Amino acid sequence: MSVKSSQTWYEATAPAREVAAPLRGVDACDVCIIGGGLAGITTARELQRRGRIVVLLETKRIAWAASGRNGGFVGNGFAAGIAEIIERVGLKNTQALYRLSAHGTEYIRREIARLDASIRMGDGWIVAQRINDPAGARRRQEMMLRDFGEGLEVLSTEQTRALLHTERYFQSLKNPHSFIIHPLRYAQALADDARHGGVKIYENAAALSVREAGSGFIVRTAHAEVHAQHVVHCVSSLDRRIHDLSCRAVLPVATYVAVTEPLKQDAIRTRCGIGDMRRAGDYYRLITDDRLLWGGRITTRVSAPL
Repeated sequence: MSVKSSQTWYEATAPAREVAAPLRGVDACDVCIIGGGLAGITTARELQRRGRIVVLLETKRIAWAASGRNGGFVGNGFAAGIAEIIERVGLKNTQALYRLSAHGTEYIRREIARLDASIRMGDGWIVAQRINDPAGARRRQEMMLRDFGEGLEVLSTEQTRALLHTERYFQSLKNPHSFIIHPLRYAQALADDARHGGVKIYENAAALSVREAGSGFIVRTAHAEVHAQHVVHCVSSLDRRIHDLSCRAVLPVATYVAVTEPLKQDAIRTRCGIGDMRRAGDYYRLITDDRLLWGGRITTRVSAPL
């Protein structure tokens, strides 16, 4: 399945890279990682740092799917709202999950500073309300500081509209600790760093099967086998063949992302990332050449948009 028909903005603004050769023959390692998105690359790097011999298999190119083609917003939290998570697991467990999320944010911040500071494209994330509810904005600000130690700024309707010239938005909450990145360049930098550390990365090397063999596993591709003591599955919902238990629990959900030509506009007057309170929320930001990157809507289709 292919989900693109031409070069994306992400690819056009990332350094050209040679494709890593697919694996042929037999290789052996401590851990075989299946999937070359952010989860797979990060797992491979951290295992290699701890002295493990690691092989990573990627079906296509490193970060070719969602890991390299997203809004690039980095901040604490989850797709589900805080209130929903608290209802499901309780406040104490939600706080623990939030700390884990914050660890991830700081990990990305630290690694970008170490690898290539230019991957970071801006700071701040503004979530705009589509209803006039200043008290609600203040309650959320107080709750996030009290329960999660997250310092948000409440922007009044006037302050919000000074940055976003529209009458559809009222108050907004700004997280000054969030930041914006070029996701494909970040993933590529992680992969290059992992490779330099000794991780063997093979692209165009789809894992076709995994079977137990003695005390370990054999991962088979079209032209090779990887013999590993452990296997870590880091595949997305686009590939639900390889590990039945987890794949049956994953539903492919995607949003659309579009990038404009260079614009002359005065409606967006900030370089922060912007989101709003729609159920399938809009998110957008100004990028290079005064282009607008916009994402939104939700679909469970996995075919390429026409």
